[in-house]
Amino acid sequence: MRFALWMAAVLTAGSAHAARPCARLDEPCIAPQSQAMEALRREAAGGDISHLLVARETLRIAGETEAVRALDRELAREALARLGPGGASRPATVGELIASPPAAPDADEMRRAMESLVRPRLAPIDDASGRLAQGGNAENRPLAPALWGTYRKGRLDLLTLFVAIEALRDGVTQLDAFLRVDLASGKPVHLQCKPSPWNEQSLAAGEARLYECFAHAGRIDVPLLADAVRAVADDPARWRLEPSRVELLQPRVSLSTRGVYWLDAGAAHRQAVANLAAMDCGVRGACLEEAKRFLVQRRPDLGLALAGGIAGLVAGIAIVAFTRRRLRWAAFALLAAAVLALAIIGYAVAQSRGDNAFLLALMLGLFGGIALAGFVAGLALPLIAALVMGRAAS
Repeated sequence: MRFALWMAAVLTAGSAHAARPCARLDEPCIAPQSQAMEALRREAAGGDISHLLVARETLRIAGETEAVRALDRELAREALARLGPGGASRPATVGELIASPPAAPDADEMRRAMESLVRPRLAPIDDASGRLAQGGNAENRPLAPALWGTYRKGRLDLLTLFVAIEALRDGVTQLDAFLRVDLASGKPVHLQCKPSPWNEQSLAAGEARLYECFAHAGRIDVPLLADAVRAVADDPARWRLEPSRVELLQPRVSLSTRGVYWLDAGAAHRQAVANLAAMDCGVRGACLEEAKRFLVQRRPDLGLALAGGIAGLVAGIAIVAFTRRRLRWAAFALLAAAVLALAIIGYAVAQSRGDNAFLLALMLGLFGGIALAGFVAGLALPLIAALVMGRAAS
């Protein structure tokens, strides 16, 4: 049985019309050259983010890696366009976007886009108690406006600069960033920033959230840093906020130095799966692939053999009970079962196209043979029992 399945799988892999092996069992199969994919490429989607995301997930399910990358570049450009005054991008079909995708934004473009969303300002804290480390021989002392040092056992361990980061656009929900402070020596210091306290609440334009920007003191010239912090109020060019990730509500997108991630991608995947599941397997070019999946997953060989055996047993009992020409009627029952199996195979083949017809016939023949073998065994049992009992009676 496993050999038969392996043979069918190997032959299917050689078919130009076969769908790719489905990578995930929770996703419908779809062939890259199917009617569904051709229709998808003709659909208008330029500027429609929800449609583009569903199209991207559909292409990913179909294994169209290059097309997915093309739409990723389009989606990244769309995100940057919506952050500026230009608004939505060019109208086009999905196929046109795939055929001529824009260049992907580079890291510098992504940094500039993120830096345009937020800006820092000093936030002097009169008392850092409750915010900075306490206990364990820790002592916090002010070093400059908004700059505090945490001392442990009398030794400076951690530097913390309190910064209010203001949103320049509505709906900034999360921010990961470093604060670069230029020292008089010419070598900048980078402080990692985190909200103080942690807060997931969305910021509107003009609102600010308190952040702690910190670094270990071991490799930092603390007097130079304190002087630079004092000079920031008069010379904002002395520091620069460098976001590594900014998450927005409108548009629902996460920007990072690695690229753009649309926050609705999960919902788009579920929609793509639902759309494909609602389509006929012929439209998706995946009937044979899904038949293989069903046969491999459900292992119908035992069920087919059992069903054939029960049908044969019923036919054999009827022949023994109602006729004396048992061999003739048994041959007729076998012929009828074979004709029925061939009729089912013929109908299935007639509904398929190209190489799939031969492969489908092969697979149906393999499993039809199992059912027919069960039928023969079930049919023979009453006939043999009647023959043995007849001889014993004589």
